[in-house]
Amino acid sequence: MTERAELPTYVLGHSQRELKRLIRQAELFEPATEQLFRMAGLRSGMSVLDVGSGAGDVSFIAARLVGPSGKVVGIDNSADAIALADARAQERGLWNVRFVQADLNEWTSDRTFDAVVGRHILLHQPDAAASLRQVTRYVRPGGLVIFQEFNFPDELISIPPVPLYHTGYSWVHEAISKVGWDRHIGLRLYPIFIEAGLPAPKLIAYSNVEAGPDSTVYEYLADVVHTFLPLIERFGVATADEIQVDTIAERLRSEALARQAILTLPPVVGAWTRK
Repeated sequence: MTERAELPTYVLGHSQRELKRLIRQAELFEPATEQLFRMAGLRSGMSVLDVGSGAGDVSFIAARLVGPSGKVVGIDNSADAIALADARAQERGLWNVRFVQADLNEWTSDRTFDAVVGRHILLHQPDAAASLRQVTRYVRPGGLVIFQEFNFPDELISIPPVPLYHTGYSWVHEAISKVGWDRHIGLRLYPIFIEAGLPAPKLIAYSNVEAGPDSTVYEYLADVVHTFLPLIERFGVATADEIQVDTIAERLRSEALARQAILTLPPVVGAWTRK
């Protein structure tokens, strides 16, 4: 049995720390996702299914766009994620959103939606096209299918180079490779849509460029390394003593500011089509 087969589908778990990481990640990529949804045609009054809804951030973007006359249903297999998403929706006064605990590959519904959306979810599916085919069963003819996924390059760009940024990313990148994720799934969304029986999608890529003392990129990298630490150690990529995860954010901020550096994040690729 391979390492990948021994690992759960979502290898990063659903701890409170991981959910907080997802919220910080969502803040970084919210502009990219909202832009994608607007370009694809998500609009007032629509009903939307958000698969792999996590802490609820993608559902909240959709809810704002469809407005009070629209509806959003988010599904996620983690009870903790659903509870957090529910609480956050209430805090925001988003009464047009509800969350359901379910596995996207097993969930069934007697209704159809105007759109199905998902962000960073196909990456975690053993068969991305099969999962996409499953959830698009609940999209009405002519409805929207909108997904956004990472493309993990071999190296990130920092100008001038920030050694810790590249080292930290290399630890995560190698762990991702060992887990067996498709590191270029964002750039493979086109054939995945086709294999799922959908019309050819349109595509757009978005990349965050970060700099300065107020950027959240330093804490974000520390969050990601902390999340991946068990896998980094399991696969012999690096040790906790080498990484010193609790001080990464401060060290990275110091290095970047000393160099007045610009840091790029892995790009996200969006794809959309009509069923």
